[in-house]
Amino acid sequence: GLVYGAGAGVFNGVKSLFSLVIYNYLPISFVSPAKAGLGVVFGFLVSMVFFKEKFSCRQIISVFIGIAAVVIMSL
Repeated sequence: GLVYGAGAGVFNGVKSLFSLVIYNYLPISFVSPAKAGLGVVFGFLVSMVFFKEKFSCRQIISVFIGIAAVVIMSL
């Protein structure tokens, strides 16, 4: 538990630091939706690669619909 918690805290801190740096160079109207979309993709890929989860066609299509929704809402 302690190692997992420490690792999660480090990754969360690095993510926050990168977010603050990126906000200085790109408009927030672009960064926020991109970050939300990439979070979905990253979670999907991590679950496939590290946890060996098998996804149905319906679940894969749902991920793409979610990404499309983030893109459309950012327009």
